[in-house]
Amino acid sequence: MTIEQFDQHGVSITGISQHGTAMLAAYTGKMTGNKIQGNVDYFSGDGHNWSGKWTGTFEAPAPK
Repeated sequence: MTIEQFDQHGVSITGISQHGTAMLAAYTGKMTGNKIQGNVDYFSGDGHNWSGKWTGTFEAPAPK
């Protein structure tokens, strides 16, 4: 996975799965507080592509 952008303007993450048929996933979204909501697009090496919604929640690391 590669984080292309992760800031108050948006989130963009891409990744390639190399298990079985190669597949690229592109996640984009907007942050609100500690939640991200957006879209995901999958591009499969065998020509099957699909899109959907995704949501993520994160917590900042505890101070040391």
